[in-house]
Order: sequence, then C-alpha cells, then structure tokens
Amino acid sequence: MFDLVGGMRRLQKEAGRRMPVQRNRRPKLAVVSTPIVAVASVAAVVGLVFWDERRRIAMRQRMEQLAGSVSASVKSSVNRVAPTVPTPAGKD
Repeated sequence: MFDLVGGMRRLQKEAGRRMPVQRNRRPKLAVVSTPIVAVASVAAVVGLVFWDERRRIAMRQRMEQLAGSVSASVKSSVNRVAPTVPTPAGKD
C-alpha cells in the first residue's frame, strides 16, 4: 500500500515538472489602478485651478462694474448745481 501511494506521489511530482507552467496573464489590480488614480487626480487639480480662475475673473468683472456705477454716481452728484436757497436780505 505504501509503495502504491508513494509511487502515485512520485508520478504526480514528475508530471508537475514536465507540464508547462501557466502564468496568470491578468495584471494586478494595483498596477492597473495606479495610473487611473494618477490621471484622475491631475484632472481634478486642473479642473479646480480653471474653475478658481474663472471665478476670479467673474468677481473682478463684477467689482469693475460696481466701481464704474459708483464713480458715475459720484460724478453726477458732483456736477449737479446746488439750488440757491433764498436768504432774507436783512439777516447776516
């Protein structure tokens, strides 16, 4: 009985040595996900920078409009001629 079991094990080992080794052809998850995460991170940073720049430009335009309307209002009030108030002739 022992020879039969030992002989079978020997045959299995021999067959295992002679069989071609099949490798797993699928890449590992970390190898695939690392470039994807890197590209997504760079895209997020670029999007944030562009969004922030657009927001700054819009804010600057609003401030210029506000400054223009305030300066126009000040100029129009300065250029107004104040109405003369009649004063009694005898009182100084």
